[in-house]
Amino acid sequence: MDTQSIRTRITYINNADAAMAAAITDPRAENCRGFLLDAAGKVVGIHLVHVPMPSARYALYRAEMLDEYQAQGNTVVTVTVLDEDGVQTAERAMMAWPFPELNAPESPVGPGNAKNEFVAESPYSSNVIGPLAFGVYDARGVLISDIIGGYGLPDRRHISGRVTFRERSEVIPEPEPEPEPGDLTGAVARIATAVERLAAHLGA
Repeated sequence: MDTQSIRTRITYINNADAAMAAAITDPRAENCRGFLLDAAGKVVGIHLVHVPMPSARYALYRAEMLDEYQAQGNTVVTVTVLDEDGVQTAERAMMAWPFPELNAPESPVGPGNAKNEFVAESPYSSNVIGPLAFGVYDARGVLISDIIGGYGLPDRRHISGRVTFRERSEVIPEPEPEPEPGDLTGAVARIATAVERLAAHLGA
């Protein structure tokens, strides 16, 4: 086996290990990993995208979808925020859009009630990623959690969801120096490109 083959093999093994670890710890429910219709034509799966923010206080713990049968015509996503011990907190969850840029003039917005219930009525084509994302924000409106994106109404079908964030036991500091605004724009652009590629892979 030549040197190039050995390097390729090592790279593959490292990437495979990382992919397996990500799959094992994937906080998305199984029905949130790809769009799916059942034999009756009902939506029983959507594709959500988890964007980890290791330096943020809260990690995505679980992202779920209530399919057309479970939702019973409702279009509500309920967000729960837990502390490190698993106790529910009063932290403020918010909905932002469009994913992944999250830069709409009105974005992000609060739920308007103490239960962190959001009306998620944005329709989207099932061959792309849904436009609605959820995260935890502090009193200044600064994001302090991972982001989970992809909610909405696929092909205008009525589904609902549940999102749970949990406080990290260890927060990884941001690398120094902090990125310049131009770098942040570039990072958002890279995420957008990745989502476009994913949509193309899904058959857009």
